[in-house]
Amino acid sequence: MSIVTALLAILIGGLIGGGIAKRLGQPLLLGYILAGVTISLINSGANGVVIDQNQLQGLSDIGVALLLFSMGLEFSLDDIRPVRKLAVWGSIIQVFATLLCVFGILKGFFGIAGYPALFASAAFVSTSTAVVLKSLTMHNRMMTLSGRSMIGVSLVQDLIVIPLMVLLMNANNLNEGFMNALKPVGIGAAFVTVLFLVGPRIIPPILRHVSSWNSQELFLLCVTVISLGIGFLADKMCLTFSFGAFMAGILLNGSDYGKKALYEMLPVRDLFSMLFFVSIGMLMNVPFLMKHFWMILLLVVLTGLSRTFFLAVLAWLFKYRNVIPAAMFFGMFPTSEIAFIVLSSGYAAGILTQDLYMLMLCTVICSMVLGPPVSSLTTPAYEYLRKHFPTAVMNTFNMPEPALTNHIILAGGGRVQRVVAKVMEHFELPYIIIEPNYFLFNDMRKDGFECIFGSPSEEVILKAAAVGRARMIIAAAQEFKVNTDIIRNARLLNPDIKIVSQAYSQEEADAMHEYKVFDVMRPVFELGLDLSRLALHKLDYSMVQIQNNLQKMRDQYSTPLMLSQSDAKRSDNLSSFVSMVDFKWMEIGRDSELANRTFSGKFKEIGNIHIVGVIRGNDMIPNPDEKFIFLDGDLLAVIAPDEDRHKFAALLGNAG
Repeated sequence: MSIVTALLAILIGGLIGGGIAKRLGQPLLLGYILAGVTISLINSGANGVVIDQNQLQGLSDIGVALLLFSMGLEFSLDDIRPVRKLAVWGSIIQVFATLLCVFGILKGFFGIAGYPALFASAAFVSTSTAVVLKSLTMHNRMMTLSGRSMIGVSLVQDLIVIPLMVLLMNANNLNEGFMNALKPVGIGAAFVTVLFLVGPRIIPPILRHVSSWNSQELFLLCVTVISLGIGFLADKMCLTFSFGAFMAGILLNGSDYGKKALYEMLPVRDLFSMLFFVSIGMLMNVPFLMKHFWMILLLVVLTGLSRTFFLAVLAWLFKYRNVIPAAMFFGMFPTSEIAFIVLSSGYAAGILTQDLYMLMLCTVICSMVLGPPVSSLTTPAYEYLRKHFPTAVMNTFNMPEPALTNHIILAGGGRVQRVVAKVMEHFELPYIIIEPNYFLFNDMRKDGFECIFGSPSEEVILKAAAVGRARMIIAAAQEFKVNTDIIRNARLLNPDIKIVSQAYSQEEADAMHEYKVFDVMRPVFELGLDLSRLALHKLDYSMVQIQNNLQKMRDQYSTPLMLSQSDAKRSDNLSSFVSMVDFKWMEIGRDSELANRTFSGKFKEIGNIHIVGVIRGNDMIPNPDEKFIFLDGDLLAVIAPDEDRHKFAALLGNAG
């Protein structure tokens, strides 16, 4: 079968398998794996249909590399810091405890030779980050302490596995000297050190230059070249292609372009991860699985427990209580996708025989398939423990307050958000700007604004802006659809968030109501009023006439946009009250009788005249008292019935 036919089979199988998994409420990757198994069965039963395994292995290598690269982009020390004792020290202890435990099982219970058993054991020390992420997202537990603990542990496990694999692959060289065996590890450590010392000085300027072209395609191409290029260098430096891509992701995560890179890579990553999981399913030898079913099932249980048992115990010993030990025991069951790298490297190096490789491969695949249903046992197990052992869950571990919380997100809007940000700073309100235009983003960063580079309508960018902890989002993009996408995704991630937006037409403003957004500003309308103000001023209309008439138009066309349907009755009452207290601006002319006098005598005899404010030059004087002396040129804010206001205007020499 040509690579085109193989790819077509994989894509069709992935689509069908993923669709079935979606309908059943399971992670898509399980559908992909089972689709691959189905394709393998069909292929083995069809005469003359041969899929080139080397081609598929190459595609899966790129797929897992991009998958690990995106995981590196999501790797955040800030996320791990609150759970660092368990994520770092717990993971290190667990990895070596699991390694020894699985080695004992494979050698003592299954009679596998020492060195192959030890090497194969390294495949089972880490948990599948991809499966854990999907399970946590499905159960809405990503931002919980248990979710952060699971992701932190899984990522640190992945960091440990590859160096451990390199060390074990060279363990046979001990007879040539200890230093000879450690040489590849030293080369790998030197590569990582140089990468993190030199990379931050080289890669961000490259991305900055490519971003300045303002081309999404070129930025994506550049990010892909960087990830696969570093993976290629890592492969040449005694590490693995995928580990290099993972390190590239971690390196980019700390730059200004990390979230933007993650967003751009998501479609490519998802496509190649689908190819990876389908091809892994195709590698499974179903007759071999059926022949050794009970042995494989026992291995799945024992290898899984040898990892989750230690994690649950360590979580307890590190004083993580409530659901966390149960989440570690059930949620960390699926074996990591890095296991495929370990096993294929061992098989290629001749450490693992074909039968042992297939036995381990089937065990890993079955572990991943069983991962989500086993993870779903977390809640019922925790409820049982809480009911029968209440003292076991009383102690708690509190997360520290996040650095960005109760803040305002300024999404899109370009230069407008710069003005809004200045206002937020004046009121000492925390904010973060999401700016999709590189040039504006770069200018804002230079001017000291807090901002993120990326599309504000994408979930990953909104998560980077901590939308789940935000107080409000101001959606001010130029395109109406972008604003509605921002609103929809923000509400999905934070149902209680307050939203302010803009509309360029009455139709758009009405459509905003369907999204339950009633605080809508119309920039075209406001711009029209401002231009009219300037034009009328040039035509020698008085400031009073201009302000009064424009305010009347603003009240007529803008106020309904600010009120929700549930406030209809309140709106009617408010309108009645506004009509009673509506004030007009009046100017004291040069020949006015009120100039250089207090508000007394015949002015008070007019009737119900209330002066609630005076503008004098650049000063605003509220509620002037009876001793206040009015001057020529003062602007008065007057509340009065129409008849009394006209009489007062006549005395002022004002048209009223």
